[in-house]
Amino acid sequence: ADDLAPLAESGMRRDDTAWAVVQVSEGSVNSFEAVGVVERIARPLAAAGVPVLYISTYSTDYVLIPVERLDEALRCLSPSASPFASAPAS
Repeated sequence: ADDLAPLAESGMRRDDTAWAVVQVSEGSVNSFEAVGVVERIARPLAAAGVPVLYISTYSTDYVLIPVERLDEALRCLSPSASPFASAPAS
């Protein structure tokens, strides 16, 4: 706990935002070959002012969206731009 003291003193704060987790899928395309996926998701959400946290892993990607903005975020994404594979986890 003492190791985190400098972080707390520098203004680190807790964020109590509840996030919905949405799995991103580009079909059968390997994630290394899927170019522009983040941009196709982030651009319309940024234009609408919807904050996101994008997490990429070796096998799949996830977008975290504030729960209270989830419906709005999903409306922002047209079917052609939306590689979402699953509903948000609760």
